[in-house]
Amino acid sequence: MINDRKEFICNYWKYYCILEEDFVELIKYVDLRESNYATTSNMIIKQLQSICSEFEIICKELSNINMNDKRANIKEYYQGIIENTKEMLPELKIEKIQDLHINIRQTKSMVIYPFKEWKEESPWELFWWKNYNNVKHSRTVNYESGNFESLLNALGALYFLERLLVRKIYYKTREMDIPDSQSAIFYIEHFGVKWKLSDEEYHNC
Repeated sequence: MINDRKEFICNYWKYYCILEEDFVELIKYVDLRESNYATTSNMIIKQLQSICSEFEIICKELSNINMNDKRANIKEYYQGIIENTKEMLPELKIEKIQDLHINIRQTKSMVIYPFKEWKEESPWELFWWKNYNNVKHSRTVNYESGNFESLLNALGALYFLERLLVRKIYYKTREMDIPDSQSAIFYIEHFGVKWKLSDEEYHNC
């Protein structure tokens, strides 16, 4: 498990930036618009698999699950995310994680809800996670599951978890709760940023 912000940057944020750069390259050819949601390709499937694999790793980190525990599953990830977002929901001005909306840069008003309709009793039914597993286990039959909509939402979910993890580190170490760079694709309204000014004072920007 990571101990401080430096480890977060080296082990997680740098890799997230690589995944995002791959996505930025993709949208030079597949424009960011809902009419392209059904678009699928081998490159989209490749990125979806990489992003969802990293999503699992961050979920384990947030939930203090051993990285070598292959028995961990989406039920535990669901519980970990719910537990780690309890205090943050009022700040984000939402009542539950399913209401989380992420704005898309480079568009006029495009918004995604990566955890929409995520249910505790069947967390594996989260649409982009289900599509990821479809192409992971049976790509020839489920090729269309590896689509642009799933990729965009998976990347947005991962971005949120990155921000959530660095915030968790802040609570532990009081280091800045921001990565070293902003996302080229996403921004989350009301997600405050804090840094230590003194032992008693903190500031939002």
